[in-house]
Amino acid sequence: MRNTCCMCTFRSGLSDCISLVETINKCTLIPHNLPSVTEGEAQDLTYTMALEDDWLFDSIKKYKTLHMYDLHKPVQASDWLSSDRLVVATSDEKKHELLELSLPAQICVQEDSANGLTKDRDFQLVNGGFTDSSIISLHHLGQSVDTGQDYRKVLACVRGDNSVETWQLGSEDGNLIEKIGDLCSKNSTCHSAKLCVLDAHRLMFGSHLSSISVGDINTQQTVADTRDCQQDIMISNMLLYDTCVLTSGLVSGELFLLDPRSRNITVEQVTNTCSSRETWTLCGDKSQTVVLQMCSSGDIHVRDCRNLKHCVNSVQTKLQQAEPGEITLSICPTNPDLVAVTGVDGCVQIYDRSKWGDTEVVTPVFVHQGHIADREDQSQVILTSQHLWYPWKQGTLLSAASDGSLHIFHPIL
Repeated sequence: MRNTCCMCTFRSGLSDCISLVETINKCTLIPHNLPSVTEGEAQDLTYTMALEDDWLFDSIKKYKTLHMYDLHKPVQASDWLSSDRLVVATSDEKKHELLELSLPAQICVQEDSANGLTKDRDFQLVNGGFTDSSIISLHHLGQSVDTGQDYRKVLACVRGDNSVETWQLGSEDGNLIEKIGDLCSKNSTCHSAKLCVLDAHRLMFGSHLSSISVGDINTQQTVADTRDCQQDIMISNMLLYDTCVLTSGLVSGELFLLDPRSRNITVEQVTNTCSSRETWTLCGDKSQTVVLQMCSSGDIHVRDCRNLKHCVNSVQTKLQQAEPGEITLSICPTNPDLVAVTGVDGCVQIYDRSKWGDTEVVTPVFVHQGHIADREDQSQVILTSQHLWYPWKQGTLLSAASDGSLHIFHPIL
């Protein structure tokens, strides 16, 4: 089913010659029925289009594939459901939606497959629903270990509340996404929760060390909490670390290990405070061998999971967050040397850790500038809101920005 009211519009695909010609024509041709403009406005328009043309033709040499779409509302959160399905939360501060989308067929084909026209060149709306609040993070529950059947459920953290919502995706009997539960922390706050799925039935969530809980997804009841913790420290995102969960202070950077194996979650501080003037985020690789921490001033700390207290490397990226928002840092699941960063500006930065060595200041091996190059008004401030690596095709990413643009690309590194 193709949605006509809230779906995205195809913008370009450089691997498809016809799509490329269509995109070039869209960028360079000016309709004759435009309203009259002043000489200064015409010069600004010509300059803007020249920038778009330069970036478009330059991108042919930098991308294996590039797909650009526009949604009616900016994407606030997303997660993969499968190799051909994606769930996104969109919001324009007035209306909030949760959408299940099927990916265009050309994105899903393998690199060694024959190039050419494919059946579906647009995202297709599979299921959808409205939400009461803006969702800022999503986590797909995945498949049952016993039966292999997809649970068809997603967990959602909402803005301004440290509870976690459970949503049931639509089925063959209906295409409506519905909320089926709320997990509330013992100590509620007005800050959004972070979450970490422990197993098929439990998750850990909370906004501060003193408000962290473990919830049962099936019963929607909390089964453990940090009842004895007196540290009212706001936390950044959570990572599964062996039998524990690793998190850090959002504005202080110190690492904490949370042990959920008893009703009283124990909290162990692993490292000292890094800074009190910046915000911090962290990520880990798929094999749980390395942890990266990044602060809003652009510093990245590398830690070995065998000894988290010791920082094995520290580099500067020259990135500095210009607009308020949350930095997203992630390691490529198919190549752990590649690290992507969004939320600093309107670009997606990709770094290669294998090239860092003893260098103190590092530069990205690739910068995706499509979100800012394709904007209609060059004075418009655009911030990348998030990104996801596509696990089924090496080196492919999805990125979203505050103007509603949604890009999927495979850079040449």
